[in-house]
Amino acid sequence: MFALVVYHLRKSLNCLLNARIPSRHAPASLTHAHPGLAAGSGAVFMADRVVVLSRRPGQVMDVVRSGLARPRVEAQTADPAFVAASEHIWSLIRSQARSALLEGAG
Repeated sequence: MFALVVYHLRKSLNCLLNARIPSRHAPASLTHAHPGLAAGSGAVFMADRVVVLSRRPGQVMDVVRSGLARPRVEAQTADPAFVAASEHIWSLIRSQARSALLEGAG
């Protein structure tokens, strides 16, 4: 049930983002992994840029551009730019998780 609510929330946010008046200002959103999507994929779908933070201390590791045109549609999740951005974000998250595991094992 929760996954369905998150899905509809993401769809609603995407509609709002697609309808926004073009300007120099854009909304910011803090996100996490969405059910049904790989880590970072929800952020790539909704944002033009995704800022990936490191673990302790939280510092900017990378700013990843989605490369997707607006308005966004579900079919874009098969776009090579979407896949590449999502995989890059996931690799950054994995590297931080590995560091945490190694730190905890020592």
